[in-house]
Amino acid sequence: MFADDVYYDTLVCMATHSANVKKELRQAILDSATSDKALEAVASMIFEDPETRSLVGTTRAIDIIRGGVKA
Repeated sequence: MFADDVYYDTLVCMATHSANVKKELRQAILDSATSDKALEAVASMIFEDPETRSLVGTTRAIDIIRGGVKA
């Protein structure tokens, strides 16, 4: 995660204005503006939580295709 990412800007906005951000994550996000160590901590927290990990990563779906001769 980099400080110039769009997602990072969204996190900063959430930390500043939302009451639903965990206290530890909020503080790390706010500190990350001036600390690379805090930015790494934010990335770690985001990727460890299944709810937020899907927002920054990709997901996969399995499609089952049944081929064959159609009459």
